[in-house]
Amino acid sequence: MKKNDSIKKALEENWAVSPLPEGHEDRFARKLERGTAGVKQRPIWPSVVTFFAAASLLVMLFLWRGTNSGGTAVDTLSMVKGYYAALIWEESEYIAGITERMNPGERENLLSEVRYIKEEADSIADTILEGIDNEDEKIHYMIVVYSSHLNSLKKLSAYLQPNYRSEN
Repeated sequence: MKKNDSIKKALEENWAVSPLPEGHEDRFARKLERGTAGVKQRPIWPSVVTFFAAASLLVMLFLWRGTNSGGTAVDTLSMVKGYYAALIWEESEYIAGITERMNPGERENLLSEVRYIKEEADSIADTILEGIDNEDEKIHYMIVVYSSHLNSLKKLSAYLQPNYRSEN
């Protein structure tokens, strides 16, 4: 007996799995036939535009740094800050877009919190710039701060996305 067979047998003997309801295969086949029709997809063009804007900014900064022999980690810090500022701006604009039909008072409270997340990321980054001497540590901690704030906004937009689909 193979190891996988013994594992399967042990699972079947010790783990009671309730049978699937009648007609589950037909329901699954219908869902496959429908595909993603009716599911509101997030438009890709804002991401593409932001990506190209950030990429061109990075190329320009690298070219400028190459012509300027005094390039230091300050250039890298400004690139990191600019890159994440663009990503956070894009996510906050997406949240503003998907909440247009929300109750105006609730929407304003939500957008106020989104602005707070954006401003807090910049505030913490400025504190890092002032408080840490090692340039590599500054870059590392700035990336950590901006990434966590960006992830918070992405989780918020993922939470709001099903609500937006049900309203349309």
